[in-house]
Order: sequence, then C-alpha cells, then structure tokens
Amino acid sequence: MDESQGTIVYLLNDTIVIQGVSFDAHKHSHHAIKILVNLNDSEAVHINGQPIKENTVVLDADIKHELWANANQSMMLLVNPDSEIGNHLRQTYLSSKSIDLRDHTYSTHFIGLIKNTAPKPFSKEMVTMVCNEILSTLCQGDLYTYRIDERIMKIFAETHQLDEKKISMVQIASLIHLSESRCMHLFKDEIKIPFRQYLSWLRLLHALKRLIKGHSITETAIDSGFTDVSHLHKTFKYFFGVNFSSHFKNSSLLQVYDYSDN
Repeated sequence: MDESQGTIVYLLNDTIVIQGVSFDAHKHSHHAIKILVNLNDSEAVHINGQPIKENTVVLDADIKHELWANANQSMMLLVNPDSEIGNHLRQTYLSSKSIDLRDHTYSTHFIGLIKNTAPKPFSKEMVTMVCNEILSTLCQGDLYTYRIDERIMKIFAETHQLDEKKISMVQIASLIHLSESRCMHLFKDEIKIPFRQYLSWLRLLHALKRLIKGHSITETAIDSGFTDVSHLHKTFKYFFGVNFSSHFKNSSLLQVYDYSDN
C-alpha cells in the first residue's frame, strides 16, 4: 500500500465500495466478485504481474490473484457473489473464465465525479449512485435471470441473523431437511466454496462493522466468532492479502464507513 494515498471503504448491503484505490496485495482470494473501474489513461493496474489496459476488470470470487494498483481515478467494488446481482455478473462475464477485461462506456457525470474528486468521504447517496452506475453499466438487461436454490436462500437468512456467525453443518442440514453430507454438497455446488469458509467471510464483515463503531480488537474478535485476535488477523490476511494491523492502527491509511441497512 502506498502510504501517501488514503483509502476509503464503504460497507453497503451486498457490496463493499473502495475509493482512492492504491493497493499492493500478495496473492490472496476472497469470497467476493471484484470489480475495478480504472479511469486513468496509463496502465495503473496490474493483475498477476500483467498490466491491464482495459478500463474495467471483473474477477470471480474465490480466485487466487495478486493485485497492484496505483490508480486514484478508480473505484473498486467487492460484490457478494451469492446475491442476485452477483450471480448475474457470474453468468454474464464469468461463466467460462475467472476474469473478464473490457472497456465499458460510463456516463459523463460518473467519469467527471471520479476524475475530479479528491480522496474524501462520499455521502451514502453518492456511494449508492457510484455503485449503481457501475453495476447498471455491467448488468444491462434483466438482473433476475438466475435464481439461487431456495434451500440455500434459507441458509443465508439463518446465518445472517446470528451475531457470531457460528452454526454447525448439522444444524444447517436439519434446517433444510437434508443429511449433513447432502447439505455440504448442495452448498458447495451452489456457492462454490465450503460452508465453513463462507462463515469466515461473514465473521470478517461483522468484525469490520464492530471496529468502525469503536469496539476494541479483542472484543471484536471474540464477539464476531473468532477464537482470538490472531485468528482475526489471519483471516483478514487470507481474504484481503494485506496485514490487518497495518491499516487499523493508522486511520490515515484506511477509513471505513458503514452505510448498510443493518
């Protein structure tokens, strides 16, 4: 991370929006579809060591990658792949490959906003507008052509209600009236990762929300379902490819705003 540049993170309901992208991450994966819109004229983004000329990158969830970006005129979205928009993106751009690179045409207003705005916090309305501009540009047409299995949707509803995001596969299987092994296979087939890894992602998002509300790291780790602070640090590094402490100890490097509904 270039310490001269600040990064601002906004938590929306099914999307994380990152403004002022200046990033140097080791090889990592995370349970989110990554969309990077780069409006710089120069090749300011590299993925897996290769420069990216196109203005939009769509990278599938749970794919190990290495990202380098020094692109202030950029916005990054991390989209929940289990949402209907996430599934639409996968169906449209990632059905036969893990990464899509292409030039998209964005509105003049959006381009002017990103190019002329210094890295300072956006309002919730502005963040929502930016997110909708990117997603509507990519998701032209019907967003609801792909439906997730109703049993999986029931699992999502149950796990999102749990403060610590802790529940066993036995309990989940009972909830949807399947055997434990059948439930494990169904979840992996639909969501592409094991249920335990999905819970880790939810715990991490829960921890981020608690931290920005002023809770201590130790309290946050335990209340979010991690065994200890070290477990939280390792999970953060696993999903984001950068060290947890280097960001949260220096608020000038990272500001986080919770604009989600809950």
